[in-house]
Amino acid sequence: MTNACPNLYYFDDRPVTEIDRAAAKAWETGGLEAERAVRQEKMANKTAEFNKSCLRNAKNTEEKRAARKEAMAKMYEEIKNDKSELISKKMALEREIEVTDEMDAMKNVLRNKVRIIEEKLTIDYY
Repeated sequence: MTNACPNLYYFDDRPVTEIDRAAAKAWETGGLEAERAVRQEKMANKTAEFNKSCLRNAKNTEEKRAARKEAMAKMYEEIKNDKSELISKKMALEREIEVTDEMDAMKNVLRNKVRIIEEKLTIDYY
C-alpha cells in the first residue's frame, strides 16, 4: 500500500515513517529478508546517530565544566590576593598601633581601620 501511494502519510491510525517506506520498497524487490535488512540498517543508523549525539553532549558538558572550574580557580586566586593584601595592611596598622602613644588620638583612628579590615576579611565571597 505504501509503495502504491507515495503521498500516504497515515495508514490506519499510525503515521507512515521513512523506515516503513524503505522497508516496503525492499520487500517489493527482495522479499522478507531484504525488508529485515533495511529495518536493521535503519535502526543501526538511528542508534549510531543517537550515540554520536550523546557523546557530543558529554564532550560539551565536560568542556563547560572545565571552563567553570578554571573560572572558579581564577576567582579564588583573586579573592586570595585581596585577602592577603588586607592581612598585610592589617598587620602594618597593628604594628603602627603598638608604637603609637596611648594618649595620641591617632591610635583610635588606627584601631577603627583595623576593625574595618577585619570586617572585610570576614565577609563571605560568593
